[in-house]
This record gives sequence, C-alpha cells and structure tokens, in this order.
Amino acid sequence: MKASPSADCVQGSKKSNFKGNTRGKTTTLGAMANLVMICIGVGILGLPLVMQQAGWIGGYILLVVAGASSLWMGKHLADACSTYSSSDSCGNPVFPSYQSLGYMTYGFIGKASVIVTMDIFMLGLCVILLVLFADNTLRIWPVLNRSSWILIYSGIMIPLVWIRSMKLIAWLSIGGVVSVFATVAVVLVAGFSRMANRGSDDTITHSLFNYSDLGAAFGTLMTSFGLTAMIPSVMNNMEKPDKVGTSLYGAFAIIFSVYICLTVAGYGGFGNSIAQYGDIVSAISGTTTSTLNDQGYAIIICILILCASHFLALFCPVATDCEKLIPPKAPKITAYVVRTALVGICAFFATVVPGVTDMISLLGSVCGMPNVMLLPLLFYWKACLVDVHGIRGIYRGRIVKFIAELLICALSLFTFGYGL
Repeated sequence: MKASPSADCVQGSKKSNFKGNTRGKTTTLGAMANLVMICIGVGILGLPLVMQQAGWIGGYILLVVAGASSLWMGKHLADACSTYSSSDSCGNPVFPSYQSLGYMTYGFIGKASVIVTMDIFMLGLCVILLVLFADNTLRIWPVLNRSSWILIYSGIMIPLVWIRSMKLIAWLSIGGVVSVFATVAVVLVAGFSRMANRGSDDTITHSLFNYSDLGAAFGTLMTSFGLTAMIPSVMNNMEKPDKVGTSLYGAFAIIFSVYICLTVAGYGGFGNSIAQYGDIVSAISGTTTSTLNDQGYAIIICILILCASHFLALFCPVATDCEKLIPPKAPKITAYVVRTALVGICAFFATVVPGVTDMISLLGSVCGMPNVMLLPLLFYWKACLVDVHGIRGIYRGRIVKFIAELLICALSLFTFGYGL
C-alpha cells in the first residue's frame, strides 16, 4: 500500500508547482543572490590587474569569453544534475551533489576530480578571505598582527558556519549584494576622481593589448566566475529548482555589469601602476593607516562585509559534502565539530599565505578552471549525450556547439598548464 504524504509534504505542495515541502527553501531571487555572492568576492580585487596584464582590448575579450563560457557550463551542469535527479518521500526533487554527479558519470575518478578541484578551490578561497579580513583590519586598526586578526575572525566565523539553513544564508547573501554595490560605488568614485584630478606629475599608462600575462589574467577571471560548484546545492535548496536558469541569467547579468564598472574605473584611474599595489583595495586605501582617506575607509568596510557573506556562501557547500561522510548513528554535535575543524584548517593555512593576488591566480588556474569549465562539460557529455545517444551524440546534430566545447577544453588545459 502506498504511504500517504506527511502533513508537511501536503502543506508544501500548495505553495509550489511540484509536490513537496518548500519550507526552509530559498526563492529564485534568493538563489540568484547566492550565486552572485559566490562570484563576487575575492576575484574583484584582481580585476583591474587583469586589465593591466591583458590590456584594454585583451582584457575585455577575456572577460566576455570567461563570462559566457562559465554561464554555458553552468547550464550544462544544471542539465546534468536534472538528468540524474530523483524524488524523496515528500515528492521533493533531489539533485546529486557535484561529487555524486562525478561518481555517477565517471566513477571514482570523477568523484576524486571534483573533490580536488571544488573543495580545495572553495576552501582555498576561504583562506584568502581570512587573510583579507586581517589585512584590511590592520589598515584601520594596526594594534595586532595579521595572525592574531586571522584567529579573531576565525572565531567570529565559527558560530556563523553552524547555520544550516540555506534560506538564512541566502538572506545574509542579499546583505552581501548590497555591500557589492557599495564597493562598486567607492571604486567608481575613487577611479574617476583620480582620472579627473590627475596632475602633470601623475602619468598613468595603459596597455591596449598585452600578450605576456594572458594565462595569469584568465586564471584570475576563473576565480571571479567560479560559481559552478554551487549550482547543485542551490538547486536542492530552491522552492522551484526548475527556475535555476532564471537565477543563473540574472546572476550573470549582475556580475558582468559589476565587473565592467570595476575594470573601467579601476584600470582607468590607476592604469599600469595597479601592478605595484596588486589589488584595487590597496590602491585606493594605501598600505598604511596614515594614507587612509574617506574613500579608503569606505572600501575597507565594504570589503569586510563582502568577505563575511562570501565566506559563508563558499564554506557551506564544502561543509555539507564533508558531513555526508559522517556515520548516520553519530551524535548530532559531530556535524558542528566538523564545521569548526574546517574553519580551523582555513585559519592555519591563512597564517602562511604569502600574497593574495598570486594565490587568487594560482587557485583560478589549477583548481578553478577545471572546476568551472572542464568537469561540467565532461559530466554533461556523459549524462545528457553519451548515455542517451552513444558516443556520437557528442557531435551529431550539434557540430557548432561541439567545436565551441572543444575550444573551451583547449582553453581549460592551457590555463591549467600555465598555473602549474
């Protein structure tokens, strides 16, 4: 005899287009905010440097290619997850995690590839965020050293990472989106003010096209567009997961607009001299407390808020994956111990990171590129084409798309090799 759905299941079915309980799940707008916060974090600090490395023309070509390719691969990953979706006892759609999708398509090798690229990539970004917390606090209040501030901020993050509701994380992410727009506003004011008030002794040079650092530039951009790993988690926590495409398109529209503004103002205002600062926050605020002005204080406060929300958005999917390794009979406190231990690992490595911008480029090249581009494509081929139409389904009837996908593969391998 078929079991009757629980009261919660029935109640949830009245609020959604599918049968299931949607309480505690996020809306399409909330999912969009989560995706935006995955992208807009540490990557924005290096965007003006990308323009210095590639030049005006080269930089915007890379920006368009990186954005369009990441969006396309994000859609591919969502399609692959939908192909292997199932339903729970309440009728809620259940999508495989990124790791599970890797195992379903390519076995242990696929799962191990995701673990290496996704979890290390996202935890690496969390490490960088702790460093940014410490470095920017030092500029305002240099009473402690970097290591001490890292430990303090790690302690603040511990009770926040215990939050297990993606809906609450989504609300925190929306607050982070507000800080993103505030950051963009400060960069615009600082950049255009520098252009308008530039004196004869303040010569700023710009490159039209620069071939020498294209690999580093694209690696940084992969950090800036690295939302792919979040897609399965977002889909599982959406009221209407079939609307994930809407969230993706909206998120990329916001992200691309923000990046255009940052590069125009940041590189336009500081030019090739941005290389001596490394990131736009240091360029605006200076390197010491004595050089801070109103713009410097404003951008540091915005970055601190941005880092907090971005840390949570990056950390939660990794913690969720780790919790799946906990035995079912383990005490509930075990999950909180695991999350606390992960923060401790991030804090340990944050104390030994030498430079933020170099770390961003390295993570983007070695972990970000396969995670954002290569693996979603391979999983899509297997789940949606090979399993349905055989190996010839990869190119039959879609030759133009296949050629574009081969170019993405080549670009992924080039950037990965450059990072190594």
